[in-house]
Amino acid sequence: MAAFGGANAVSKSYVSSVGFLDQREILNKLLNVTNEELSFLDVMELMGRSIETAVPQYHTFVNQELYGGAVTSAASSAYSGNQTTGTLTLAAATDAQTVRAGDLVMIDSGVIAYVKSINDDYDELTITKVSDNLYSSAATELNGVKVVAFSNAAGEGSNSPVARRIKPVKQSNQVQIFKEKYVITDIQNASKIEFEFKGQPYYFLKGQHEALMRFRGDIAFAMMFGDASSALFSDASSALVDAEGNPIQTTKGLRQSIVDGGITQSTDTSGSVDNDDMEELTRTLNQKRAPREYMIFTGTSGEVAFDNYLNSLGNTDISSNARFSIDGRDIDLGVDKFRLYGRSYVKKYLPMLDHQQVVNFTGSAGFQHEAYFVPNDKIKAAGSGESLDRMRIRYMAGNGTDLKYREIMLGGLAPTPTDERSVLECHYESVQGLEVLGAEHFAKLDIQS
Repeated sequence: MAAFGGANAVSKSYVSSVGFLDQREILNKLLNVTNEELSFLDVMELMGRSIETAVPQYHTFVNQELYGGAVTSAASSAYSGNQTTGTLTLAAATDAQTVRAGDLVMIDSGVIAYVKSINDDYDELTITKVSDNLYSSAATELNGVKVVAFSNAAGEGSNSPVARRIKPVKQSNQVQIFKEKYVITDIQNASKIEFEFKGQPYYFLKGQHEALMRFRGDIAFAMMFGDASSALFSDASSALVDAEGNPIQTTKGLRQSIVDGGITQSTDTSGSVDNDDMEELTRTLNQKRAPREYMIFTGTSGEVAFDNYLNSLGNTDISSNARFSIDGRDIDLGVDKFRLYGRSYVKKYLPMLDHQQVVNFTGSAGFQHEAYFVPNDKIKAAGSGESLDRMRIRYMAGNGTDLKYREIMLGGLAPTPTDERSVLECHYESVQGLEVLGAEHFAKLDIQS
């Protein structure tokens, strides 16, 4: 037995020689068991959903609802007997764009009243009954009810009401800088290995490919699960900096965009989808006046739950609801596109939503049990007739610099050597962010609530 250390130090030649003690049978192909290529980023790029942005933070303006309401905190008086007027105190001060003098309002259970006046603080309404169909009980029954201005009524020979003010709502997101690096030495770069990758027996090709896949994976996961930082590159003194003191900003992904501005819903039964779930979602989408075509991004939980629901696979026997496509001995029970309650849905499985190291592991955030409903149409720009993609990747480019994807080779082994180091460095950089237009029409369904 050789001694450790000194002249007997383990070297590349020593390790390599051990493999030749036995005759070897080696398949000279690298087998792919991770299958990490398909991601949300790939889907977006295949659909051509990338557009340049000139600045690192971009904004969208969305029109507000033309009809709004307010919630009461207390009722100073209710209608009783021959009483014709009463007052409603609002939970928060409102303004003329929500309720104004001269409006007809609907108060709880369809009761209709006329707003005779509003105090200077816009938090107390004096209302008058328009019929006998009014409250005749205690004032406290009007606490916490919603008051909705649905029309207006003017007196003969009267002035016009106070002008409404309806401001557009600003929504923002921002780009994020992504970077990755791969380094290989001169000896290993020149050494042949046992298996081939892209037809070549060199480790560099495999290592560079995996670095690139990790780089793109980082971008894809950020586009799906990231959240926008409050810190920006433009901050005079950023609260979010790297180890060198450089400012950082992050982009908001699809999931957080839905949480912040879209529809969130959980199924009634853990792990399954049923008619009640889809009915509730449909009602909400209709109330939002959402489009009629959707794409569903889902992992295994959603894939199984929707297949069981659509094909009634929970039954003891194969259900007649299933769609058969018989070719030889194959029976296709899968439904990737379906129409339900007036909407069309295309189900798209994303392997990244089942990633065992990032999403689907013990103690995870549970994102693997969520399905994301994304409008599969274009959204119209008010007043112009132009239609825009619902989701887009925004990347920075300008003045001859394209930051969508950059690859830089450095070191003494680079095609154009940069220094004396006997290494080859591959640097990847991208400046991208997600943009969601009309998040109000997007939905998240938690299938394992």
